[in-house]
Amino acid sequence: MRHSLGWVIATVAIAAAVPEAMIIGLLNPHVARDWGDLDAVPKNRSRVHKSL
Repeated sequence: MRHSLGWVIATVAIAAAVPEAMIIGLLNPHVARDWGDLDAVPKNRSRVHKSL
């Protein structure tokens, strides 16, 4: 399947068990850089990574 990040590869078992829309939906927060609630250390690492 295709996503704005590129190709999404899944095992045959996952592809059969999980609807494509759900897989894409799980990737969308990553695309939006929505990491949820993080403590101070991961937030700092995220900011450093974004600046690279």
